[in-house]
This record gives sequence, C-alpha cells and structure tokens, in this order.
Amino acid sequence: MRLARLGLVFALTGCQSGALAPPVPAVPSGVAGARDDVTAGVRGGHLYVAVTTATHYPSIERFRIVHGLPESTPDRVYEGYGGLIAAAGDGTLYAFGNVASGGDIYAFGPRGTKPVRKLEIPSPGRCGVSSGEETEISALAADARGYLFAAIYTYAGGLPPRTHGAIPAKSGGVPCNGVAVFAPGAHGKVSPVQTIPLGQHAVVTGIAVDPRDELYITEDSYTIAEFTNAVTDPRRSRVFHTKAPAHVSSVATDDAGDVFISNVNYGYKTGWIDRYSPGAKAKGPPTSQIRFQGSNLHFLVSIAVGRRVLYDVDDFTSVDLYHALQNRSQSPFYSLAANDVSAVAIGP
Repeated sequence: MRLARLGLVFALTGCQSGALAPPVPAVPSGVAGARDDVTAGVRGGHLYVAVTTATHYPSIERFRIVHGLPESTPDRVYEGYGGLIAAAGDGTLYAFGNVASGGDIYAFGPRGTKPVRKLEIPSPGRCGVSSGEETEISALAADARGYLFAAIYTYAGGLPPRTHGAIPAKSGGVPCNGVAVFAPGAHGKVSPVQTIPLGQHAVVTGIAVDPRDELYITEDSYTIAEFTNAVTDPRRSRVFHTKAPAHVSSVATDDAGDVFISNVNYGYKTGWIDRYSPGAKAKGPPTSQIRFQGSNLHFLVSIAVGRRVLYDVDDFTSVDLYHALQNRSQSPFYSLAANDVSAVAIGP
C-alpha cells in the first residue's frame, strides 16, 4: 500500500518552500474579546500539524496549547513522518507514511520523536474490483484509550470495476472497503480487533471518533455515517447528508460528543462547518454552523476540535482557529502559519 491523500490532489497548489513561519494573529471576528471568550479556561494539550518543509520532508510539528492557542514554535518535530496523522488520548501519535516506506503506520510514544512500534496492515487479498486493483489507507483516527481506526480503500487501478455490495473482511484480515480497528499496542503484521466493511463505492476520506467510541465516516462525497460502539459492537445509527453541489471534505469530534462536518462547494468558493450535538437528528438542522467570511478559496482538508476551539486547515498555508460552538459567520481569531500543511490533530 502506498500513501493516500485522497481528495487532496489540489494540495499541490498549496506547496511552498521555506521553514515554518511564526504564527500570525488574524483579525478578530468582529466580537469584542473574541479570543478571550473562546480560550478562557480551556485546558492545554498539543496541536499536531503535518507539514512539508525544505529542511525536513515531510514532518509533523507539535505545538503546546496554552489557553486554546498554539505556542509560536513547535516543542517537538517528528522528522521524516507525515501525511495522515491521529492522536490518541493515551499520548500515542500515529502517522501513516514516511520518506522510507509509505505502506506502514508508525506509532510514537508521548516522550520521543522516534517510532516505538510499526503496524503493517495486512492485505485484504483479492477484492473482485479488477485484476489491477490497489488498496490504500485513506484516513486515520484514534480514541481515548489508544485504539486505532484505519480507513481502507480498494480501487480498480484504472480498470473497469465490478459492482457488488459490502465485502466482509476475511478471517483475521481487513475489509476491502471500510474500517479496520487495531488494539492499543498493536505492532507488526497484526489482525484488527474489529472491522466495519462498507460497500464497493465507499471512499472514506474523513474519519473521527468521540470519547464514547462513536465513529463517524465519510462514506462518499455527500454521506457521513455514524457507528455506535465502534470497537465492541459497531451499529450504524445516524446518517448525515450534505446537498449537492456541496461535498464533505473532513470530519471531527469533540469531548462532548459533538460531530463537526466540513462542507465546500465545487469551485471551493464557499465553505462551512455544521455541528451536530449527540442528540441532534441527522435529517434536521445542525446544532450550530460556522460560516466562513471573506473571498478566499476554502478546501477544509482537515479539522480538529479542542474544547471550544476549532482548528482548521483551509488553504494549506496555515492552521486557523475558530469559535467551535458559535452559530454565525466567522473569520479566524488566530492563525498559525505553516508550510504545505495537510492534516491536524489534537492530543494530550
């Protein structure tokens, strides 16, 4: 398997050279004391940013969070690793893809920049897509206990696909299309402890899990499915839809169990993020909505939420901070400049 950045082909337009620049405060969103309101009492932690720089390609930068804001410079750099990332509640950082091998997932402990273990995802075998089929990891998420959720995608490799429904995982294997769940501490070529098979045309480009192990998967460009008890007994529950011509670009959860769904219109001229509370109806209106101000293009390739702060990668050049729970149009109240940033995660 090789490194997948599905849905991020346009990231090449965001490539720049040079090292990570200092953070640049953005114009407040028009509300007096906006920054103080959102960050007061917010606990610390770390912001992980997957970037590409001239000095270390790729890399993950870790920034200490103080009252919701990332510090100006990273306190740790994982050189040579990047692409897809996920931060677990036990302090483990997962990264898919490095300069030497793009087919394995690397796990880092809370006190070092070198991997403490490596996961070699088993091949699902023949999936009946075509004789030229290829399998990739398309998204990662991790829960509070350290379980890893890896989205698996098999495609036809340029040949006509064969239509069929969901293909279950073979005994001890991973699904052809779906999610494989790996136990904390898993290493080597290990079998998943749980699988969630999806249909042939499912392409998971966004995945997130909340503290109760309720999993959210972008099944296609317009559909987000929720699975309850994702580790022990996954059951499909709510299904969210965005309306064409808009499509889903990323998904995140917070400590309260809210799910945040990023939407962009084709052409990327408008973007917004819908928040649904745990009890909200999937077919009803969102609990709140962030509507982006300004005329910039919006890609919304990756989002993460820490308490009342939403961290957003919108145009590959910065991580922008928004009021996560407010229902209104917003500009970022703070921006951390970055170089060809592709993903963000929040961890302890």
